[in-house]
Amino acid sequence: MTRLTAKQEAFAQLVAKGKNQVDAYIDAYYPKGRRYNESTVNSGASKLANNEKIKARIKEIKKDKASQKPLTLKEEAFLKYFQSF
Repeated sequence: MTRLTAKQEAFAQLVAKGKNQVDAYIDAYYPKGRRYNESTVNSGASKLANNEKIKARIKEIKKDKASQKPLTLKEEAFLKYFQSF
C-alpha cells in the first residue's frame, strides 16, 4: 500500500464507498461549515481522482470490500441494535 496523507485516505475511502468526487473532496478537505470556492473544489477533486496513488488506493479498498463475506441477518440485526445507542 502506498502512503497517503490522512485527507487523501479519507477522500479515497469516501469515493470507494460511492460518494462522488466533489462531495468526497469537500468532506475530506473542508471542516463542517467552512466556506469553499466551487471551482477550487472541482479542480482539487479532479486532481486527486486522477492521482495514480489515489486510484490504486480506491481500487484496493474496493477489492478488499468485495472479498469480505456478507453479514448474516443475525449479524446485521446485532449491528443495528448497537448502533441505535
